[in-house]
Amino acid sequence: MRYAYCLGFLLFSITPELVHAESLTWDAAKLWSQAVTHEIKWSADRQELHLVDGEVIEDDGPAAGYTYQPSEEKLSQQIWAKKVLPVAQPQASKAWLLVMPGGDLQASINGKPAELKSEGKLGHYWTSYSFDPQLLRQGENEFVFSGNGKLGIARDADFAAGSTTRTRHPNRSWKSRDAGITWDDQRLGTKDDLDGEYNVRLYLQRLLPQGTVESPVLDAGDLMAGDVIHRPVSTLGPVQFQMDVRQPAGTEVFLEVRSGSTYYHHRTTWNAWTRLKPDAQQRLIYESPLGRFVQYRVTLHSPQQQESPGLRSVTVSCEPQRSADWTKDWKIGAVVNPQIVRAAQEFEYEHFLADELIKLRKTQKLDEVVAGAKDEWEMMQRLAAWSATRWNTRGHLKEGFPQWNANNILTPHADGTAIGGFCLHFNLVLLQACESMGLPGRIVSIGPGTATDKIRGGHEVTEIWSNQFQKWVYLDGDTGWYFTDAKSDVPLSLWELRQRQVAVFQGQATAEPRCVRLIEKQEPWGGLAAWPPFLELRLVPRSNFLSQKYPLPLNQGMRGWFWTGHLVWSDDQLPARPLYPQRIYQRSNFEWTLNQAHAVLVAATVPGLCVVHLDTQTPGRDGYLVSLDSGEPQPTLQKVLWQLHPGLNRLEAVPVNLAGRKGIACQFEISCLQP
Repeated sequence: MRYAYCLGFLLFSITPELVHAESLTWDAAKLWSQAVTHEIKWSADRQELHLVDGEVIEDDGPAAGYTYQPSEEKLSQQIWAKKVLPVAQPQASKAWLLVMPGGDLQASINGKPAELKSEGKLGHYWTSYSFDPQLLRQGENEFVFSGNGKLGIARDADFAAGSTTRTRHPNRSWKSRDAGITWDDQRLGTKDDLDGEYNVRLYLQRLLPQGTVESPVLDAGDLMAGDVIHRPVSTLGPVQFQMDVRQPAGTEVFLEVRSGSTYYHHRTTWNAWTRLKPDAQQRLIYESPLGRFVQYRVTLHSPQQQESPGLRSVTVSCEPQRSADWTKDWKIGAVVNPQIVRAAQEFEYEHFLADELIKLRKTQKLDEVVAGAKDEWEMMQRLAAWSATRWNTRGHLKEGFPQWNANNILTPHADGTAIGGFCLHFNLVLLQACESMGLPGRIVSIGPGTATDKIRGGHEVTEIWSNQFQKWVYLDGDTGWYFTDAKSDVPLSLWELRQRQVAVFQGQATAEPRCVRLIEKQEPWGGLAAWPPFLELRLVPRSNFLSQKYPLPLNQGMRGWFWTGHLVWSDDQLPARPLYPQRIYQRSNFEWTLNQAHAVLVAATVPGLCVVHLDTQTPGRDGYLVSLDSGEPQPTLQKVLWQLHPGLNRLEAVPVNLAGRKGIACQFEISCLQP
């Protein structure tokens, strides 16, 4: 778990005293556990951070998936297919083509015959063929397929629904009906009536060109601070950085920094990132910070994508002028100050006051469903049990796929039966029922990944953020179950279940979870070696399906999971399939925290006066409620002045969202040591 370091706030100027330079060093382990990383992995020997390897090149992703229309090309002696994919850097140690399975596929690459070696299936709908990467060239690469195999087609009409940036196909697929003599880029498919892109992806075993490591916010004025109240500073002075890196020839490592006068980022109190250039003594010096709140970002860059630089440590040093320190006269009592865990990627949450959520709560009488629940967790369980009993049929999926809208899913068909169908629709109903109560959640598809020999099938599920347990918890709106740790009885997340299931399939000892059933439903569970598979976790990176209709994966759950917009968990135990360009490796990028209040107490130069900076990741935040001593909670935004008085001082701050739901509070008790 990452820890945020605190910074000071200057209100008045008094005679300063010079202190010795303070420094703080972050080694690779500390960076991995506390920094925010993008396209970065921890090395196997745990000595450095380096670039992720494995690059996916594709142009079919936004429209890839199950469609109700024809979407295949069947090859023959006369019917050939051509695909062009741009490759900026062709050097790679290995290369694979990813296409539909079956048949005797033959190929030429850039006009040269290619020996395709089958490397096996990637699930049920893709297979991989390795080939000599020396056949690749910089720029556009032409792949011509013949034989008696087949290719899938991402239809042009489906692109706009799968991406906000790639809304039309780039027109890189051609069909020949005369064994490669002439080519047509508009009449694809078995009936010559489709336009789009062939589902052909290129996976290259090589490094990604760039990755970043971003620190939490640091208190450059009190780097060695171990107390709750950070010492006052009159003048900060320059901040110096030193990196320990392994930098092979042709690679680059550079450091950027930004600063502000508040612990939380705001455009009015923080400046932009600035790249530091080494001085004559190769020092990285940040001469004039805007405030004592400082954050650094290290970028690893490998233009040739052949060898990664390595980041081993970063040391931050500062020699401030410190005002007289009055904080030593105060005793810190009980402290509860949750640490915020952030992810590198953005996640867009549904607006809790969206009209469709208000309608769902009212028409489905959800207040009656949760009436009498003793706490938030029981409320969630009741909503999961309610969702799982909304219908018994498979719906009308043969006619079309419902919108990702619980009101639409729950609307009866003309024949009186449910429109909603399988697991995704049950879990969308659960997700949006929770959101109508101010509880944020997300949709995750789970499956076996490459381990289809061990476990079969896939599933669409929900995770809801629990303030009560301060974590993501898996609740199934279809099966009506959840899982807990058998000893602690704490509900488990999908990530935690995955770790246990991987251990089972690798023959390692692991604790079997307890399956808690909320309803009597005929859905068996035979232990971690049985369905459902938790091995491949594919997260849809938003939940605002009512406020923003697209982008969405194409008819998710009907057949395979081909959409490249998913964030897919991968690790060395069981790497994600090479279908997905957005793979994440750091736990914080999958299990970030929500709804927690974290406070930084900074001593002003006036004795007894603290500036309290508040921070949180609360979807739909409507501010904080702050209580001082036994006073009534007062609404505030992100900063409070706290004048300590003789005796015991108490402060509590809790974030509140637009639905009126309180989050997880931070609490402090401070008393004076002087009689």
